[in-house]
Amino acid sequence: MTYCNTGDKPKVTYRFNNGSPVDVQMQSGPIDVQTGTAPNDHTSNYNGDGYQITFNSPQALNGTISLTVVDYKVDYVNKGEFDSGTGYYLQYIGCGDTKFPTLSSGVNGIKMSSPNVNINASAKCPVPNKDDEKCEIKILSDGAVLFRAEGECPVSFTVACNRCPVGTCECKSDSYPGYCCNDCASTASKLRAIASELRSKNGG
Repeated sequence: MTYCNTGDKPKVTYRFNNGSPVDVQMQSGPIDVQTGTAPNDHTSNYNGDGYQITFNSPQALNGTISLTVVDYKVDYVNKGEFDSGTGYYLQYIGCGDTKFPTLSSGVNGIKMSSPNVNINASAKCPVPNKDDEKCEIKILSDGAVLFRAEGECPVSFTVACNRCPVGTCECKSDSYPGYCCNDCASTASKLRAIASELRSKNGG
């Protein structure tokens, strides 16, 4: 959804779950604020309760391999017809983990003899994986993402199109965030008092 107009200096205040509110000061409007579920590393095979997978190693070198996982994926790597590295590779998320492992250069996962995987849904993880779904908030301008954060769901936010509330005036400040908000009526009254004092001193 789009907020504020050209010339405004929007301030977005957001909060994840019961966390503390966070202010994000933008330099110009309009802005677009989007919220939703943050991207995760899961596939359609994900099940937080876990299950057992069984597959064959190449040429039965390591026999049948069984693992208890919450997610897995199989990729075909083609290094060339006569390269022994060509074939099917499995990666998995084990019990208690939330992401697929970061593989070293040249490592593709566990080599398989075929992409066939047998699943035993009755075998579970000792403790179900905690739901690690996160929410995100993005602030965009002209389609470009200027700010993004993610945290525990739910996420809520408010947008103030001007940095200072109605009835106050923005003044420069040497301290963070570089401005302060003064009461307009009080400031005007002080200015009138100063002007009156100057006139009286000058015999006006």
